[in-house]
Amino acid sequence: DKAYMSSNQLYALVENLLSVSRIERGNVKLTLEIIEWAGFVSEIVENFKDFSKNNNITISFVRPTFTSKIKADKVMVSEVVSNLIDNAVKYTNPGGNIMVFLEDSDKFIVTHIKDTGAGISRESIPHLFTKFYRVGGVQEGSHGTGLGLYISKEIVNMHGGEIWVESELGVGSVFSFSLPKHNG
Repeated sequence: DKAYMSSNQLYALVENLLSVSRIERGNVKLTLEIIEWAGFVSEIVENFKDFSKNNNITISFVRPTFTSKIKADKVMVSEVVSNLIDNAVKYTNPGGNIMVFLEDSDKFIVTHIKDTGAGISRESIPHLFTKFYRVGGVQEGSHGTGLGLYISKEIVNMHGGEIWVESELGVGSVFSFSLPKHNG
């Protein structure tokens, strides 16, 4: 079991390093398609339900009342949503909650992942989306590479959006990102 877990972690590290290399060399080509965003995000949330339940964490998706079409690379934006939800599950204590919801802003659909986790210090927030940065303190025991948020930021930027976080230690975090609407 330990060898299997270690090999999976090594595989994830190699994949992340290759992604960073491709991004920095400009070798990433987006395969854009129209996506009904609410349904797409809902499916990703569903995929995390067993994982979160095993950790005694409640995860929910609040379906919006507005149309939420975007034009994006499905594989890449799926990686962003999955990474943010995975982080929320990792840093939320048993009995906690994660809520995923969408907001309709002028030209963008904003996706929010809100957790009742450990939270992040104000000093760490400006560094979160840089390569190899890992938050100290409560998160020190995690096995992350410090690349997931950097890769997520680059993917969101390639799509013409932005990513940000609001957090308070001991209260939780809200990671948010915007992607341009498709008005077709």
